[in-house]
Amino acid sequence: MGSQNKITTEENKVSTLVHPLREPDGSSLDQLPTTFIEQNKLGAAVAAKIPGFEDSTPEAVTEENVYTELNTLIQTFEANDVEYAVIKSLLPVPKQIGDIDILVTDLDAVGSQLVSMGYTLESRQPYKRKYCRVSNQGRVVVHLHEEIAWHGQIYVDKNKLLRNTVEATYPKGQAAVPSPTHEALIIAAHMLFEKANNRILLLDALSYRVWYENDELDLDEMRTMADEYGWLYGLQCFLSGIADVYRQTYDEPFAADGVLSSMGDCRIPYQRLYATFLISFGQMYTIRKHRIRWMMQNKTSWETLHCLQTYIRDFITEATNRYGFTYTMKRVFQ
Repeated sequence: MGSQNKITTEENKVSTLVHPLREPDGSSLDQLPTTFIEQNKLGAAVAAKIPGFEDSTPEAVTEENVYTELNTLIQTFEANDVEYAVIKSLLPVPKQIGDIDILVTDLDAVGSQLVSMGYTLESRQPYKRKYCRVSNQGRVVVHLHEEIAWHGQIYVDKNKLLRNTVEATYPKGQAAVPSPTHEALIIAAHMLFEKANNRILLLDALSYRVWYENDELDLDEMRTMADEYGWLYGLQCFLSGIADVYRQTYDEPFAADGVLSSMGDCRIPYQRLYATFLISFGQMYTIRKHRIRWMMQNKTSWETLHCLQTYIRDFITEATNRYGFTYTMKRVFQ
């Protein structure tokens, strides 16, 4: 990793500030590295430590409305015995919630409930629907998931997930969320296989660190489930990458036993231009190649072809995001 891509002094101060298992050193931050905070989704974590800090990301505008709406949805689900889990949102490190992502067992039934509450169906994908409701408090978007899947590819056993939910607290109440083991799997699959992600956020590395410190991660179960759905190699790369991101940021190992770093040799270098840790195109290719091989052995030819087409589109989207003129100029001058 070249010196030009090392984390800056101010970024290092933010990283130390938001570490949930450490006390900040008390040094002042005269000029906050806002791009680093935004790209790693650390706005809420910084706001919890610095009174008066306002997150400038779009999600922060509707934070109060999102929590109010989430509370209304949960009350409705519980009154109607709807099995659900709020995913990718209520993590051990504070995170601004933009859209609300909820796993359910019946898209049609729950979607009808949302329509009766004033939501409008905006779009649909395999195993997923997007609903929107606008009120005098703002616009709220809800993504209903019937599987933990992206572009029709399933990566996590939803039935096992829903049988093992735990309660998480948020500003308006409590909600059912995946166990740390299953939430960690969702984060890994989401960052590896959702288009325009292909990176590791410092927020995610810190969440993994809290779960690991609290002995809440069942790594054997994570590997078993990833293997069942054909992305064990990708998971091992992601776990190794989490350890690498943590080492780069804090100049110390993720864990003394090297449990994550020993799973692979996956380096995720910090990229100053993007203010985050990007998975390389070579790593993207190798991770997807392993899953395509699994698809060829375990799925139909049509399913394998669909998966291959999806992964090819991922490269086009990611190349546009990283190297397209508009995106590049925006990052250079922000």
